[in-house]
Amino acid sequence: MAINQTIQDFYSQASKRNFSRDFQLRITSFQVNGINLVDENDLVFLKTASLPGKTISVHQAPYMGLQFNIPGSVVYDGSQAWATTFYCTQDFNLRNLLERSMIDTFDQGSSIGFMRPRDLNAYRIDLTLIDDQFNPIRTYGLLGCFVTSIGAINYNVTGNGAIQEITTNIAYQYWTGAELGVRGGNNGSFGGVLGQIGGAASQIGGAVSRVSSILKQIGGIFK
Repeated sequence: MAINQTIQDFYSQASKRNFSRDFQLRITSFQVNGINLVDENDLVFLKTASLPGKTISVHQAPYMGLQFNIPGSVVYDGSQAWATTFYCTQDFNLRNLLERSMIDTFDQGSSIGFMRPRDLNAYRIDLTLIDDQFNPIRTYGLLGCFVTSIGAINYNVTGNGAIQEITTNIAYQYWTGAELGVRGGNNGSFGGVLGQIGGAASQIGGAVSRVSSILKQIGGIFK
């Protein structure tokens, strides 16, 4: 079997498929605690965010001198503190919205708040990967979100006028990923293309089954 992993092969594939760049991620919706916290005019000020990860736990089952690795439950890494950074505008709109969200969770004035589990789809953040032409490639949804912390902003009257930033951590329950533009993508799986292939196979299988039935009927006539 030939191994196509030469320098020329790498360059050829790289020129065809390109690479994902560190600025090709956008937050396309940001709804936390039932409030549409951030609109499109605010989302442009997003500076940093990250695609979340997840890990399947592994349990070992020793048997006759061998350690067998058995998959267990899933852990959504960092789901207790997903971090973002926004540029802080002079109207402080973003900071104000995030503060209101935290008060909605726990109001120190009344010692009560919305501390029950969040509705998964009503409180969500959507992330979209884009290509060089700003076409969406894949989207991720963080479900059941609520703000857990807002970072301090330091001021210095002898500073050099640096732009201030808003850092925040958000907790969520789990995330789903979906390819865009393919059937079945909305269910958070790679099932779009596979579903089309499966559907075509099913149609072919149905045709074969019908032909087989007809042949059986013909065979019955000549018995």
